Amino acid sequence: MSLLTCFIWIMILLVFFQKSGVLKWTQIPQKLLCGFFLYKLLFTFTLIYIYEHYYTDRNLADIFKYYDDSKILFGILLEDPSSFFKLLLGLSNEDQYMSTLTETNTWYTIGFGSDHLYNDSRTIIRINAFLLPFSFGNYYIQAFYFSLIGFIGQIILYKNLSKIKGIHNGLLLTGIFLMPSVAIWTSGILKESFLILGIALLVRFMVKHQTNERQSKDFLLLLVGISLLLLFKYYVLLCLTPGLLVFLAWKKNQKKIAFKYVGITLLFFILAIFIKYIHPSLNIMQMLVKKHDDFYLLALEMDAKSISYIGKYHPVLNEFIPKIPIAFFNSLLLPFIHQLNLYSPVMIPAIFENSILLFLTVWVVLNRKNSFNSSQLNWIYFSMIFVLLLYTLSGLTTPVLGGLVRYKVPGLIFHIFILSLIVDVNKLPFLSKSSQNE
Repeated sequence: MSLLTCFIWIMILLVFFQKSGVLKWTQIPQKLLCGFFLYKLLFTFTLIYIYEHYYTDRNLADIFKYYDDSKILFGILLEDPSSFFKLLLGLSNEDQYMSTLTETNTWYTIGFGSDHLYNDSRTIIRINAFLLPFSFGNYYIQAFYFSLIGFIGQIILYKNLSKIKGIHNGLLLTGIFLMPSVAIWTSGILKESFLILGIALLVRFMVKHQTNERQSKDFLLLLVGISLLLLFKYYVLLCLTPGLLVFLAWKKNQKKIAFKYVGITLLFFILAIFIKYIHPSLNIMQMLVKKHDDFYLLALEMDAKSISYIGKYHPVLNEFIPKIPIAFFNSLLLPFIHQLNLYSPVMIPAIFENSILLFLTVWVVLNRKNSFNSSQLNWIYFSMIFVLLLYTLSGLTTPVLGGLVRYKVPGLIFHIFILSLIVDVNKLPFLSKSSQNE
């Protein structure tokens, strides 16, 4: 019955979108946009089905545990509405409700292996608790809301990146809307829905900055985007930061731009290594090692079939640095089609997707444009640095391919974005020239 209610709600909204023209700002044909959204929802409900039937422990499934925890938090509303809203906004002393909050799975779970870092699980619990009255306690409607938020982020991302001169919009459209991993992991009750929205708002500002079209509202939306990244996955913002600083600071002076991107990235790497001597609690290498080891032990405990172990390493430079290329290429190359028999149903689309993407990458690189303008180079270097950092960080901390596929999704989008920007359609006749933004 709850699923039927959700389907009725979806149809009402789709009819509203079609009739009202509220999505005309997207500059994407309305029917195509509705088709993309239905495609996304197909993956949303497929993901729910897989987790209900193949991963039956709700306490370990991200798509369920935050929602279940939110119902415990929402229960405080009946006892003390004032305290509930304070907890919702992070303004209340939670000690008086510790007995209730300890019933949750993730309220007191600190991410990334450090007690000194922000617990982003609480944010997703709070949002779920806030949405509960609007979903009537229906899990499927709640998942629909999250998918809609992620879809809005995808629209904003496409609308702005498609403005870049020389980009192949067909490839870009595929990367943002049709790649199975993107459709799956930016759907359902997951942090990635808000993560994509945050990245999209950041990219929107970058496009406005490059074209000198910034207005006061653009700075406000940039602040919203940065806040979303900080609240949900702050490490993605850290991976974006080196390239973003170069992109924004040297818009006009393009001399030795590649050197500037590499130099700032190396500077951030050195800072990450040695910041422990300034602030002992920020031992970045120790955090990464602990995250990796905790994840690996959990994988062994759960008898995970898709382990990609880069080997034991300690938080010292001579052990840490050799793991960096291994971690990056694990994220880039895996999963691959020859390992098909090892994986769960949720991994199968990613295997075919990644295998095709690797061949496409080689093909496009061999058939790339001969030259690029300064704007295109800025976007290419920014995206390359982000993909390099995110893939490396994901590979260093995530020894399970199921998690790796999910965590590298933002990098996957920018991987395809790079291909759509460097491809020479004159050398690849199967790509439509009409889709290129001249």
